[in-house]
Amino acid sequence: MTSVRSLGVRCLALLALGFPAAHADTQVLQGILGKTPITVELTLDDPNAVSGRYFYQKYHSDIALDGQLDASGTLRMSENQQYGDEQSQQPWTLHRNNDGSWSGNWQRKNQTLPIRLTPARQPALDEQEQASTYLNSLAKDSLYDLIRLADLAFTKGKTEKFMGYQLQWWTEPTSKISLFTWLSGPKGVDLTMLNQVLRDKQWQEVTSYFECMLGGSQTGGGDFEQTLKPMYFNTSVMSVSVFTSYFCGGAHPDFGDNPINLDVNTGKELTLEDVFWLGDGKPIHYNDRTYENFDEFSQYRSDVFAPWIMSYFSKLYPKDMGVNQAKSEDDCDYQDSDVWQFVPWYFTAKGLYISPYFARVARACEYPDWPYLPYSEVKKHPGDIALTLP
Repeated sequence: MTSVRSLGVRCLALLALGFPAAHADTQVLQGILGKTPITVELTLDDPNAVSGRYFYQKYHSDIALDGQLDASGTLRMSENQQYGDEQSQQPWTLHRNNDGSWSGNWQRKNQTLPIRLTPARQPALDEQEQASTYLNSLAKDSLYDLIRLADLAFTKGKTEKFMGYQLQWWTEPTSKISLFTWLSGPKGVDLTMLNQVLRDKQWQEVTSYFECMLGGSQTGGGDFEQTLKPMYFNTSVMSVSVFTSYFCGGAHPDFGDNPINLDVNTGKELTLEDVFWLGDGKPIHYNDRTYENFDEFSQYRSDVFAPWIMSYFSKLYPKDMGVNQAKSEDDCDYQDSDVWQFVPWYFTAKGLYISPYFARVARACEYPDWPYLPYSEVKKHPGDIALTLP
């Protein structure tokens, strides 16, 4: 996986990483390599370009597989083949049996280990896991990821207070992905429902971590580190900053904030247009899975939203925006409306925080400490969800 972006904003976790592209012939298998339990996923659409991945149950981290299925039914695969390199060693040799199982050997130098694989079954989920919308979706979309996640658990960390409410931190030890659940909250908020949404978000980020590390394994190594910070919580909305630095393969590492913004009464993830709308008629919503309404949404952001927010911030923060100031090539050009089109945002006590987005050469200009849109202005241009704001 290369640098992941959605409409110019880095999408990290939440990003559909947990849902690999559908293939006509993808098999998920479980069995042993030597005496060690493993889970394997094979994509067999193209016999000349078989791809896959597997993990040892003890370690959970992916090892990439690439190879060919010949006319005799023999599958030979290499591990963590580096992009651009010719396949040299192919330690995996498998044969498909009539009952749908696979058998063969793993061989490297003087060591030969048997491989025995059978079609995987859905793992048993405990009561809390059964309540997870995300884990249940994996049963259909990615049994391989479900098997891995069902074998993982969150460990309890510190507790702390935020805006007067108690929260409990949790960490998944392999990925080190952390998030919190609420121990207390505003009166009337269904914390059970809200905490389940947050746990699903954490599982998605764990999946993103493994996907990223898999991509990095074929380009010399991956990296995925997150910093989470609660930003706001009231009877209507909550926001969490999810800042990730990552290298998932490709030319360069990347970073970005992909905040969690929720309607706490429904658990719905809010878009900016749910909260703030400057257009005519009903707000336009873009579906990043189906690309529905992309053209209309993009035109609204470029022709209406970006020029307006640039103009408003120029009046509210003229010095920070560089109004009437001479600029060099090294200065941050906040007067370019393009940098305000597709923006990360979240609720805070000060107002709606909206960060500009810059191309790689000017990334240091992102996430300044001043661009807060006052709630008094947000209320003049409400989106299509009724929210209680300060």
